[in-house]
Amino acid sequence: MQHRKEALANNGNLGHPVELTDPKTGEVKKHLVSIDRLTNEVVSIPLDKVYIKNQIGKTELSMKEIGILKDGGVVRGKEIELNNGRRFTSDLQYNADKRDVEFVKAVSQQQSQSKETRNSWVDADGNPKRIGKWKDMVFTEQMKDAYQRGDKVEIGESVDKKGQPCTVFLQFDKEKQRPVTEYHYKEQKKAVGVAEESKTQYSVNSEGKTNEATKNISDPLQKGQTAPKNEKQQTEQKKKGPKL
Repeated sequence: MQHRKEALANNGNLGHPVELTDPKTGEVKKHLVSIDRLTNEVVSIPLDKVYIKNQIGKTELSMKEIGILKDGGVVRGKEIELNNGRRFTSDLQYNADKRDVEFVKAVSQQQSQSKETRNSWVDADGNPKRIGKWKDMVFTEQMKDAYQRGDKVEIGESVDKKGQPCTVFLQFDKEKQRPVTEYHYKEQKKAVGVAEESKTQYSVNSEGKTNEATKNISDPLQKGQTAPKNEKQQTEQKKKGPKL
């Protein structure tokens, strides 16, 4: 376990496949694992989804080199020529966050730039700076204001503890001095952009709360569900309900 932490800390890539369980299906697959150097989040990609191009710029990769990269390994001292004619020598490794091969010798420089980037999340007084987007999510003016106030902002979809689709949120962390993502939280009504259709599902599946219309149903609630959705669930709800 310690050598894995060291590998991720050194260059952001674990360097070999590990078995991870799909939260939706329970299926165990081999993944490559990397660190998002901007957010420090762990990112993974199934091994069967890894695609390595056979060419970087004008430089061809051999089948042996592609095999090493697909297994998370490092190709040492590769002579590279880019399309603009620039030539240099670098180690190569696949990065699960970028979904591409990267030049790992540049990591120390990237880490230095990453520190500067993290510091740029706040102004001179330590207050969060206004941001316009997060990953592929472009913020509305309301979302920009909410983030700057320190509120939670909805940014996308994920799955809850029972494997059902839920919403991911972004919030500025005062202690870490940077934005962090959050998958489960209690104060949903304070989050900007929370879909009404997700609130019941979050409360029941992730917080253990009770919804009278569905409290006897054994299945996890689907997104937007506030009542039994089929005959089986209707039977469960009536059967376990109070008798008059």
